Amino acid sequence: MKPVALIIFILLSFFSSSLLSQTLSLTQDPTWLNIGDLDIPGNQITVEALIYKDGFSTKNIVSKHSFPDDVNYLLRPQTFELTTYVSGNSGATQFLQMSNPFTLDVKTWYHIAGTYDGTSVKYYVNGCLVIEKPFSGNLFQNDFAAAIGNQSFNQGEQFLGKIDEVRIWNVCRTQEQISANMLDLPNPTTQTGLLAYYKFENDFTNSQGNATWNGTAMGNLFFASSQIDLPSFKITDIETTNSDCSSLHNGTITVSTNRPNSLFSIDGNTYQTSNIFTDVDAGTYTIYVKSPEGCIIDSFTTVIGNNISFPVFLSGIICGNENYLGHTTTGIYVDTVKTAGSCDTIRTLDLTVNPVYEFNDAVTLCPGEVYDFHGTTLSASGTYVASLKTVLGCDSVYTLDLEVLPATFLGNDTLICIGKSFDIQSPSPNTLWFDNTTSQIKTVTSTGWYSATMKDAAGCDVVDSIYVQFNIQYFVPNAFTPDNNGINDVFVPIFSGQQLTNYTLKIFDKWGKQLFSSNDPAESWDGTFEGKVCQIGAYVYFLTVETGICDRVTAKGNVSLIK
Repeated sequence: MKPVALIIFILLSFFSSSLLSQTLSLTQDPTWLNIGDLDIPGNQITVEALIYKDGFSTKNIVSKHSFPDDVNYLLRPQTFELTTYVSGNSGATQFLQMSNPFTLDVKTWYHIAGTYDGTSVKYYVNGCLVIEKPFSGNLFQNDFAAAIGNQSFNQGEQFLGKIDEVRIWNVCRTQEQISANMLDLPNPTTQTGLLAYYKFENDFTNSQGNATWNGTAMGNLFFASSQIDLPSFKITDIETTNSDCSSLHNGTITVSTNRPNSLFSIDGNTYQTSNIFTDVDAGTYTIYVKSPEGCIIDSFTTVIGNNISFPVFLSGIICGNENYLGHTTTGIYVDTVKTAGSCDTIRTLDLTVNPVYEFNDAVTLCPGEVYDFHGTTLSASGTYVASLKTVLGCDSVYTLDLEVLPATFLGNDTLICIGKSFDIQSPSPNTLWFDNTTSQIKTVTSTGWYSATMKDAAGCDVVDSIYVQFNIQYFVPNAFTPDNNGINDVFVPIFSGQQLTNYTLKIFDKWGKQLFSSNDPAESWDGTFEGKVCQIGAYVYFLTVETGICDRVTAKGNVSLIK
């Protein structure tokens, strides 16, 4: 007779496991997102993000600092760092760099979060608390711009990889709150304490709603479509048996999970690497399993000490994309479970499989209109996917194809010489212009913005404007840094795309000595004279230029050479 085994277990999952999303991709140095001087005062903060490392990068995910003594907040793959005042809101400071003991693999998505509540600092990986340290004081305030993917003060801390779901709070979020919303945050405009939220859905908009903290791209930032998979943590099976089907004290419990390197316990205190417990007395046990990140789930089982086949009755509820003990459809299943000790367990499973859903929708908007897509305001054409949960806890994937009709019909902004006129043309003779006249063509003779309203073929009222400038448009920098770092290394005037003629650029030192001369608009001064870099200081430029439609323009000014 086989050993009798009672197998009772619960499949638990801490978070949704997969999401198709647009993400921020950083592949070059320096590239980062400037989100402005977003200081967090007081002693409450949470910073969190989804990250994917291309290499063994430990650099900045979210930074508002330059050195350890001026950190307002700094989240990295392996650290969370803060500087606080020893007392009050000024004076002496103290710095904490708390290291994440859990190693983050490359080419793998993780959710990381750092929190502070005035008494302790915590670091979470995939919603699991991995380290906590005591700390106190109000957060140090600085005037640096907060940066995503680098440091704004000195771009020498580049993160290479992908970033998504960046959130900055002025409250300390709990572990339950963090783990419940790692892949998406519902209703961001009403979340208490949320200051900034970046979903990177083809833009750098603050989804919390405060446009002050909308991001500005610095360098070659771009977006990537990514399948974000976070490793769910489940107990997949528990088997119990007695080796001779009659003993009451040499049973075994074997626990299986879907995660390598899990730890196992039957008392909640002592954990072991082996998933097998031997010499177990008959009785009911609570099984504890700890994930590599430190999250703990539990289930229970019973070890029976007799020599007859034992019936086990189970009921389970799963979603349509899962399986329970090898079964994937609703029904009652009777299975004979064979164990190593040759005893049988007759297992009856009453299984309910709840459905999963996929929805597809197509929406067309007039220019200027927006669409509320499950709490996210959309204003650009594209395909958007929302991963939702039904009331039964199963996936509901909603795909939206959004088309936003174009809002321009007057053409590009135009540069015209002073003294000439310009005809602005509309596709429709019934165009209503800024001066309440109706025509297809409007003739203008002065610099300014000119607007018009037209009803397009789809019936939308489209408002467009064009800027007409009567002059040559150009920009002359007032400083440059010839340090060969690829940023602002040379001095050259920039023109508005006109066909330039009779161009001359000359550079003089303060004593009137000519250091540089060129008739090529594309040629720049690299800050040298006779092969040597010039001294720091102010130099005089003299510029003359004509275009095919404008007379000669002469400009003179100073440019500073900085090292």
